[in-house]
Amino acid sequence: MAISEQVAKLEPNNTVPATICLYSGNKRCVIQKDGEITGVLFKQQTTASATAASN
Repeated sequence: MAISEQVAKLEPNNTVPATICLYSGNKRCVIQKDGEITGVLFKQQTTASATAASN
């Protein structure tokens, strides 16, 4: 949540909520804050998905 608050300060007049994507190896974290609600998604890429994505 703190990361999304800092990102929102970069463009304070923007009406679209900021989206932060963090990647580490085969894992991904997506953070979005809209008003009082902060959504966080964690996803781990499977071996089959990683192979298909690299082809």
